Amino acid sequence: MRVRPRSPLRLPGGSAPDGVLRVRRGVLSRLLHVEGRPIVVRAWLTRSGEVCLEAAADVTEVAEVAADEGVLTAAIERMRFALGIDEDMSEFFRRFKGDPLLGPVIRRRPWIRPRRRPFAWEALLGAICQQLIEAGEALEIQRRI
Repeated sequence: MRVRPRSPLRLPGGSAPDGVLRVRRGVLSRLLHVEGRPIVVRAWLTRSGEVCLEAAADVTEVAEVAADEGVLTAAIERMRFALGIDEDMSEFFRRFKGDPLLGPVIRRRPWIRPRRRPFAWEALLGAICQQLIEAGEALEIQRRI
């Protein structure tokens, strides 16, 4: 699937500490569990500024999952949300471009987006785990979940 972002966009770089998101050679890969099934979503930017997204059943899953287009489509939609691809930031930029704190950031980094997780429970999980125990233990729990 190819999508034209509604506002300037850059994909995040690096890897997530919990190990479910990685970026290699400009391709973002994220493991999601949709309806209990492990799905890998990949995203990359084209030279024309479009975002390409593809989803596939994790290689450890049986072949019938690959045929379930509904699960793959849901995984792509969750990543579109998490990456903010469909967010139109133009009103925010217009309103705050003259702000003494936000204006310079908006001009230097117009692709910036709020950080999101594909599913709300992931944010809750991280907030709870990282407050109650050491960060390393929290990340281990997140990886297992």
